[in-house]
Amino acid sequence: MKLVNLDQLNQVIVQPLRQALIRNEHVNALTNDDENNWALSAAITALNSLTNPNLSDDEVLRAFDDHLYTIMNSGQTRCNSNFLALTYGYNYLFQRVHAIEEAFKALDYGTSKTREKGLFVDIGCGLGALLIALRNLHENEDFVLNYRGYDIVEEVLPINLNFLNEVYPNANVVLNGKQIESLSDMAHENINHVIMVFSYLFSQNKIEESFDDFESKIDALFEEFNLSSFYLVYINIRPGCYTKYQDFLNQLVNGGKYTMEVMNNTSVSASKKRLNRLSHYKDDMSWVGDSNVHCCVRKLQRV
Repeated sequence: MKLVNLDQLNQVIVQPLRQALIRNEHVNALTNDDENNWALSAAITALNSLTNPNLSDDEVLRAFDDHLYTIMNSGQTRCNSNFLALTYGYNYLFQRVHAIEEAFKALDYGTSKTREKGLFVDIGCGLGALLIALRNLHENEDFVLNYRGYDIVEEVLPINLNFLNEVYPNANVVLNGKQIESLSDMAHENINHVIMVFSYLFSQNKIEESFDDFESKIDALFEEFNLSSFYLVYINIRPGCYTKYQDFLNQLVNGGKYTMEVMNNTSVSASKKRLNRLSHYKDDMSWVGDSNVHCCVRKLQRV
């Protein structure tokens, strides 16, 4: 993660979040369906009481930091509003970008796998952590990003679009429903492999209900680009989530359409930092511990 990313976060996340709070978008923005999660209920109640906030008051800023973090419920809250999407980015995006960068380095990722011939497909793309990490990995390079992101929560995609425009100012971005795309002019002629990334996705509740959709996307990409190679990249901090991912891989192989080869399987330590005080300044950030990030690459081929 680079210092320039803090400026990008300020433009796309922090300042819009401050404006959303001033407009009281946090009031009644969320309900708690889990009656046993008392901390979440308390945070929601406290947020609802912070109307017309004075964002120059240190006590108010500390209260927002605590409550905005709690309502995300360890990343399980569905971010189906502009306010909730911004809140997710405020709490998690910096550390997500850093973890993805470290994972790709550990997986021996290199520019030979991308350039004009590779398409990154970001499943559960969210706010765009992957595209920021890729730009950082290609600092000072003439890097052409071929990118396609999918997310079932459409409210996060306008923020993803803002990051694409901020980080890749020359990108030709198209937003269409639950898909966002940025392709080079000759993409369909040049692309010969796909790198499909599942980052922090398999920790989501009921992820197995999306397995068929993931497989359909893989089938369609092989057809669309007449691919010679297809790579699956998994990144997550919770080792237990890998069991669900393995279930998905088994579905792909047991269907008889694909064979699979393990290219790399490792873990890396990534520092967890988060923004504080509704600020993008480095000195205001807090450290919340290190993460053990599990990452692996598999090569998928048609039978």
